[in-house]
Formats: sequence, C-alpha cells, structure tokens
Amino acid sequence: MRGDPPSSEKCVPNHDIITPIVILGQWFIRKTGLSIYFQGGTLVLDGFSEADILPAPLKRIKSRWRCEAYHYPSLHDTFHTQQIHDNAPRWGRPKLTLHDQRQPHTYQVEALKAWEQAQRCGSIVLPTGTGKTFVAIHAIHDAKCSTLVVAPTKDLLNLSRQAIRAINQNLIFSLAVLAVAVGLTTVGILTPVTGALLHELSSLTVIANSARLIGLKEKHPISDAVKPA
Repeated sequence: MRGDPPSSEKCVPNHDIITPIVILGQWFIRKTGLSIYFQGGTLVLDGFSEADILPAPLKRIKSRWRCEAYHYPSLHDTFHTQQIHDNAPRWGRPKLTLHDQRQPHTYQVEALKAWEQAQRCGSIVLPTGTGKTFVAIHAIHDAKCSTLVVAPTKDLLNLSRQAIRAINQNLIFSLAVLAVAVGLTTVGILTPVTGALLHELSSLTVIANSARLIGLKEKHPISDAVKPA
C-alpha cells in the first residue's frame, strides 16, 4: 500500500506459463518422491536432478530447481493434482474477530471489493492519510490467515505495529470494564443503569488510547518517509 491516487492493480493471468504447467503435470507423473517447499522468497522443487530439464518459470539456481514464490497460486493445482508433497504453506487459519467497530468509507469498501475480485492479489493504492492501515486490518480479517506486514520504512512499520497494539489494548480494557460492571451489578453494588454507564464511559479511555496514533504520525511524518527522491 503506497501513498498514491486510489486504484487497484489486479493480477492478470500469465498465459505464458499455462503450457509449462501442463508439461510439469506430465513430468510429475513420471517422477516419485517429489516435494515443494518455501525458501528465501522462492519455491523449491526437491527430487529433481541437474540433468532434468524443467520449463519456465522454474530455473536451476543454487543446485535446486526453483522459481519466485509469487508463482505459487498458478502452480498449486498442478502440485495437488500430481500428489506432490507441499511443504510451502506455513500460515495458520486463526479465528479472528474484528473489534474495531468503525465503518469503512465507500472508497475503502470499493478497494476491498476490487482486491477480493482479483483473488486477493495485487496492491491497494490510496493517498497518505486515507486509512490504508484500516483497510489492511479489514483485509486481514476477511482473509483470516497469518499475515506478514512489510513496510519500506521503520516509521511505517512502527505505525502498523502501534495500530494493531492499540486495537488489542482497547479490546482487553473494554472486556475488563464490562466484566467488572457485570460483576458489580450482579452482587448489587451497582444498578444495571450505572453498570451500563460505566461501560459507556470506558469508551473515553479507548478513544484516548487510539489518539496516541495521531501523535505517532505527527512525530514521524509518513508523507516525508515515502516521498520520492
């Protein structure tokens, strides 16, 4: 996600690798003991020798047949069909709950829809200050999988970390106040109305905690950090 005018870059199928995939499928039938795994941004095929000739996008690099990891979606079905042992996936499928109750703006919803239509592949590009981190949080929630956050500067990385941390802190605090209010109401120390009011007042602390992110952005201007040379 970069600070540029709104747009969505969809992944266009690369028809140049369709034929190689078919060839790979025919080759795998004749081979046994094959596996694929992830290493340093590449997909590595194990079980092939240097004498084997494999089509693009696979190349013989560092004594292994490999290709860039972004080819994984295109090659995955072939690996599965030919019963190639797939050791590449390392992500989990956590049960995620979205605790930030703010509603995304129309342009953010459209950006997420475009990303979904592109099979969750590509880049969501929005101007600085229009809520890219907020969109990313919704994307993580929708995808429900482990996520790697990559940023070109430490300032952007710290901002993302602070945003996620603030959400977790707000969640824990809100649940704690709710538990206390319910407990005190149950034993008769507080009336139901007072307990509800206490929980509503806790939102002020949540707002104050979230406001710290504004101070972080002012301390580390993101626009300057990503400004082209």
